Amino acid sequence: MNFDAFVDAVKDEVVGWRRRLHENPEVSFEERETARFVHETLESFGGFELWRPTETSVVAHLAGAGPGRTVALRADIDALPVQEENDFEFASRNPGVMHACGHDGHTAMLLGVAKVLSSMREDISGEVRLVFQHAEELYPGGAGEMVEKGVMDGVDAVVGIHLWASLPVGKIGLAYGPMMGSPDTFRLTIKGSGGHAAMPYRTVDSIAVGAQVVTNLQHVVSRNVSPMDNAVLSVTRFVGGTTHNVIPGSVEMEGTVRTLDPEVREKCPS
Repeated sequence: MNFDAFVDAVKDEVVGWRRRLHENPEVSFEERETARFVHETLESFGGFELWRPTETSVVAHLAGAGPGRTVALRADIDALPVQEENDFEFASRNPGVMHACGHDGHTAMLLGVAKVLSSMREDISGEVRLVFQHAEELYPGGAGEMVEKGVMDGVDAVVGIHLWASLPVGKIGLAYGPMMGSPDTFRLTIKGSGGHAAMPYRTVDSIAVGAQVVTNLQHVVSRNVSPMDNAVLSVTRFVGGTTHNVIPGSVEMEGTVRTLDPEVREKCPS
C-alpha cells in the first residue's frame, strides 16, 4: 500500500479545504456553516455513516471489512473571537472572527484522512470514527456534549491531531505522558469607588488595585508550585473605565491557569 500516493492525491484538496475554512470562521457553538460544509464534504466521499450529535458537530463512522477495535480521530472546528490582520487572499471574511489556533487545519487534515480511508474499507478491521468537535475554545466546550450523546461509546483509542508550528512540514511529533495543559478559567471583579481623575484621593481606584492584583497573581505559581512542576497563570482580559477623566468604580479581569498534573492543579486556586 503506497501511502505517499494517497497523500499526494489529496494534498491540494486539503490545502483548499483549509483555506475555505479559514475564510469562513465561526466561533464556538455557532459553527453551523462549518458543520454543514464538513457534512457535505464527507457525504461526497461515500462509504461513511454520518451523524450530527449536536447542531454544530459531525461524526462519521467507517466500518471496516472485518471485526476489530474502534479508533476515533478527532478534530476541533471552531474559531476565536480575534480580528485577522493578515492580507492573504483567503483571510477571514467574518469581522472579529479568525482561525487563529489552527482548527481550520485540523478540520482539513481530518477531511483528507476521511477521503483516503473512504477508498480503503477492505483493508480496515474494526471501525474508524471521525469526530469533528465543536466549541473547543469556549468553556465548558463541546466535548462534554458529544460524550453525553454517546459519541465515544465503544471507542478503544482516540487520536487528537494538532498542528504545531515549530515542527518542520512533514515531521510528526510524539510525546509520552501529558502533552497539553488542562485549562481552568478565572474571572475577577475588583470593586472600588469611582470618581474624578483629578481627585483620586476621594476614590478607591479599582484600576490601581487591579494592576496590583495582576502583578501578585504571578506569585500563585512562583510561591505555590515547585520549580520541578509546571503551571502557567495568565491574565488575558482587563476591562475598566469608559473615558479618560473618570476613575471607574470597578474593573473586570479574566484569565487562565494551565497545568499538566492533577495534584499541581489543586494547588492553584480557582
